[in-house]
Amino acid sequence: LSPSIFKIYNLIQSTEINVPVKYLIYKKTFYTIKINLKKELSEIYDSFDKKSTKYEINCAKKETNNISLKVNCDFSEFANLSRKYYLQKYNISKDISKNLEKYKNFGDLITIYYNNTLISGIFVIKDYPNRIRLLYAYSAYLENPDYKKKSSYLNRYIHWWAIQKYKTEGFMEYDLGGINLDVNSKTYGITKFKLSFGGQICEEYNYLIAKYAKLLKPIYNLKYGDSLEW
Repeated sequence: LSPSIFKIYNLIQSTEINVPVKYLIYKKTFYTIKINLKKELSEIYDSFDKKSTKYEINCAKKETNNISLKVNCDFSEFANLSRKYYLQKYNISKDISKNLEKYKNFGDLITIYYNNTLISGIFVIKDYPNRIRLLYAYSAYLENPDYKKKSSYLNRYIHWWAIQKYKTEGFMEYDLGGINLDVNSKTYGITKFKLSFGGQICEEYNYLIAKYAKLLKPIYNLKYGDSLEW
């Protein structure tokens, strides 16, 4: 899209993009994990970590009679799940309802239940035929210790189910989203979870572009300083 159509600015995520310097406010590198859906399912599964992902997927398979998955249902329930997640884990109030409404025509919401109790859900952006890109993933904080254990393996099972679904639909990549490679970071546990699916670590870029980049650059420079690539 031409930057001239943007009212103020637009954020683009890409492996690379040719943006005229006059429109570029910043370019920032980040890393993500992608699973090649052009491979055979058996090959994809074989690349999963045996002690975590394979083991927990097998645990879920033993209880398929108690497990149900839904696609593009319960958006409000998923938004409520995310609110509880942020309150209980970070003690902050965050509502993704507006973003879900904005993106729901461009993606899928997949929710997973155990005995009709919502355990977790993921929302993905669909860029056919290139890739499926994970945007949101939340799990319920459940007081029942048995359900907490089930949450662990259902979180992996939901991705395996989605990988099979989108491979069948002809997508080429399943993108698990951004990761932090710093082993000392607080979010490295999420990175380990994503790495356990055996995908490839890829370097990508976030671009912030604007029609009025000359006016906005100094503002972003004051806020972010040398952390950005120009």
